[in-house]
Amino acid sequence: MAANDQESKVPLKLLIDDKNKRVIAAEANKDFVDILFSFLTFPIGTIIRLTNNNQSMPKIPTCMNNLYKSVENLSVNRLYTENCKSILLNPRNPCIEDCLKLKVKIDDSVSNKYFKCSNDNCSNKSWLVNVKCSCEGKTSKEIFSDVRNPTNDYLGVFIKGGIEFIISDDLRVLPGSPISLVQLFSDLGYNHMNHIREMFVEVGKEEILRLLICSLISKSPLTEVFINKQAIVDNNIMTEPRISQVFAEPRNVFSIEINLKLILSKSRNKILYAEAEDSFVDFLFSFLTFPIGSVITTLKGISGLGCIDNLYKSVTDLESQWFSFSSYQNRLLNPGVAPKHKCQNVLLPIFVELPDHNKLIDPRDISGGISEFGRFTKSPSLFIVSDDLEVKPMCSTSSFGLLKELNVPLFDIEEKVISFGKAEAQCLLQAALIGSSSALTLALSSFLKTQREEGGCGLGSIDNLYKSVEALDSKWFNTYPTSNGNASVENHIVLYHKSENAEVHFFDPMEPVPLKSKHPQKFRKFSKAPSLFYDVEEQVISVGESEALSLLKVSLMSSLSALTVVLNHMLKKHIDGDVKSNLRFSQAG
Repeated sequence: MAANDQESKVPLKLLIDDKNKRVIAAEANKDFVDILFSFLTFPIGTIIRLTNNNQSMPKIPTCMNNLYKSVENLSVNRLYTENCKSILLNPRNPCIEDCLKLKVKIDDSVSNKYFKCSNDNCSNKSWLVNVKCSCEGKTSKEIFSDVRNPTNDYLGVFIKGGIEFIISDDLRVLPGSPISLVQLFSDLGYNHMNHIREMFVEVGKEEILRLLICSLISKSPLTEVFINKQAIVDNNIMTEPRISQVFAEPRNVFSIEINLKLILSKSRNKILYAEAEDSFVDFLFSFLTFPIGSVITTLKGISGLGCIDNLYKSVTDLESQWFSFSSYQNRLLNPGVAPKHKCQNVLLPIFVELPDHNKLIDPRDISGGISEFGRFTKSPSLFIVSDDLEVKPMCSTSSFGLLKELNVPLFDIEEKVISFGKAEAQCLLQAALIGSSSALTLALSSFLKTQREEGGCGLGSIDNLYKSVEALDSKWFNTYPTSNGNASVENHIVLYHKSENAEVHFFDPMEPVPLKSKHPQKFRKFSKAPSLFYDVEEQVISVGESEALSLLKVSLMSSLSALTVVLNHMLKKHIDGDVKSNLRFSQAG
């Protein structure tokens, strides 16, 4: 980037509440608003690269970071060409020629430079150097596309001048007027302007980059950038995300779907990882090429990231007369992916921005063709995709090592094959943006609700108790009413496993059955555990109101060890006091 570009700045007037140490609003001309609106054209991969290259900038807590690192760590042998990695790690802005006209540019990779094929008789070109052409030449001759600057000062890059714009702290942009400002103050609860002052600042590259990041992680980016001087992740908006349910729609025979094998933890109702083919991984990696505007459009206006949705809605609500050209409103709302970045598996309605020419080589195609190649990873291939979207080739991961790393009992692991279509793709895109550790589980939670589908409530081990009541013969139930008042259940027999270190493990799947026999085989069948008979003993405890309430609570949360959690402390007292059991089975039975 040229020196004069680095020094370029735009003016901004801030309205500051000194008492509460916050920016209420800003007043700006078209130059600053153009820069704000350009945020919607930035691909996700570009934003991650910009934050990674500047250590002073905060990182966005999103699974997209893991996708980006996965591409960085992936061997080029797994990709069709080395250029596949370049496209994913440094995706092109689909509005690149417009962004070149901005007063302040934060992306050094934005350029109108191309490389023409070395064959004089061929007009094919690429934005990457040394790309093979179908004519056997290589792109090596440097050329530049024509960038038309606005014909007059009244026209901006995306919007027209002539007025000042009002920008709220959460990035709502309105045409400036006294009434708009009064309404903003009123919405924020201000009845007067006693503690409000003006502050004039010059905004350069560092402030713009920080503002971009804050727009994705904070509800008050202007305050974070100009008052706090740092970007602070708003934990209230980045935790416990809820995936939108508006994506569900009927499947049809024309829908594109991918088979995906999920490996689940039954007790935790969680996806441990997925076994995926190259088609699914290509789709995942393509997230990095999506511009923010197209992402929000795909998610029906709700990304869940900071206050960037407000910026998107401002473009939606702004009257078309304020845009430099009528097409620019839709261009900002849905920029599309850059040419030669498209994924072959079009699960999401994100189109490809068409260039002004058809001579652009797809760098992913080893033959150097100009058609959209549409693939990144070699086919056929298998990959492991973790819950937080870390992607590794299957062959590079030891099966034994993976199982050991999961640290999950083998009996708790379950496999499920699902059809992954458009609705699941939209949910996963949103989960990847706002979920920091459990994107697959968040997005595909509907496939985990097996208990509900089978007639249960899906809450811990309470379903087992319900089924036991259903299955139990009526002769085992009392026919007389119970007494009122506090009660304590005496002589309650609990079967448990007493280990040498005095820890107690109950045989408690919460599946009570009639005790018809004390034969050891009956206990073994009931316990479902490979314990030795001499290691089994009986204790008599008293279960009161406190224990009953605790058992109710835990049975709603735990599917394996409800009794252990609630009654463990009571039986330890018996063991520590060396109280002998009333009944002991010998090893011989």
